[in-house]
Amino acid sequence: IIELALVLLLVLAIGGALVRWTSIGLPIFLVVVGAVASFIPGLDHIDVDPEVFLLLFIPPLLFADARVLPRRDLLHVISPVLLLALGLVVLTVIVVGYFIHWLVPALPLAVAFTLGAIVTPTDAVATAATTVNLPLPNRVSHTINAESLLNDATGLVAFKLAVAAAAAAGTVTGAQVFTGFLMLSGGGVVVGVVVEWLGRRLREGLIRVGADDPVLQTLLCVLIPYAAYLAAEALHVSGVLAVVIAGLWAGGKEVKGLSIDGRRHSREVWRLIGYVFNGLVFVLLGLQLRHMLSAVGDFNPLWLAGLALALWTLLMALRFGWVWASAYIRFRFGWGWAGDDTGPDWRRLFLTSWAAVRGSVTLATALSVPLLTTAGAALPGRDLVVFLAASTIVLTLAVNG
Repeated sequence: IIELALVLLLVLAIGGALVRWTSIGLPIFLVVVGAVASFIPGLDHIDVDPEVFLLLFIPPLLFADARVLPRRDLLHVISPVLLLALGLVVLTVIVVGYFIHWLVPALPLAVAFTLGAIVTPTDAVATAATTVNLPLPNRVSHTINAESLLNDATGLVAFKLAVAAAAAAGTVTGAQVFTGFLMLSGGGVVVGVVVEWLGRRLREGLIRVGADDPVLQTLLCVLIPYAAYLAAEALHVSGVLAVVIAGLWAGGKEVKGLSIDGRRHSREVWRLIGYVFNGLVFVLLGLQLRHMLSAVGDFNPLWLAGLALALWTLLMALRFGWVWASAYIRFRFGWGWAGDDTGPDWRRLFLTSWAAVRGSVTLATALSVPLLTTAGAALPGRDLVVFLAASTIVLTLAVNG
């Protein structure tokens, strides 16, 4: 494991150096580098435990993105963000589920809904990585960044509910879905706020007694997202939502008494964590592409390619339709409309619609689909679900990104 970690860091460093001589973004370039590296003996088949992947990578990345999102700016775009993070997620899960089940009747409807929940949320990590150097309007940037943080959480809540139904080889009632959603999301919010508050109080208490060492303070800050995730998972609520809420809460409240050196040290450490973990996510995706393709080797390649393109096209059509329709409805009836009196700007609507990149959360949730049902039988269509999730990531990175 230690040797593999060092090799992956070396591959990341090589990719980060070579990308300067290309015209493509770093995320998709690292996927290509990972795919090429998969032909190296020892890197040809790397199994990543999805639970370990979620625990190691997702908490610090989501927390880092959430804590730098200004809460005042978030409140200015809260209406479109909630419409995207809640309404569009629910719509996409339902439509994708029925569409895939119609195209592949052998795939149970519950498994098709699972795929819909996997590919629905845009990814905060991938979105930040692909838009970091783009001069986007502030309102567009804040909208897509906040959406990608919140819909990761709502998508994973929907995923857990769909997986439970698929693994049980049965269906769940609407009341069970609604209750489960409230429990998972509401519990995640509460855990996120409590853990961040306790962590901030601990850091401030140490500062008051003289333990204001920048390294110690940064270490405690890095541990907060892991604590929020583990506490939420232990209570069987949404760990991802707990991390996002902890980050948003931390971003609006400074640690009292933290020195300038402490702030500078924390900023540089988070910058390093973001670069390394972001890069490793996309390198790992590239390394696993060959294995994902071989798992669906029994299917016709052209049929698989057509299915992947059909899924991407549906996702984009739903997003464009939802973004444009909701914007004009909000303008027409004044529901949270914050633009000018002339109506929605089609250029901003296009940018918001096109910013639909999938990434690490989609990969982790796809890999965490169980192999067996609760009865012990193989889960039907699992390999196809993982392939379609991976192809959606690649298509959105290559085309949208």
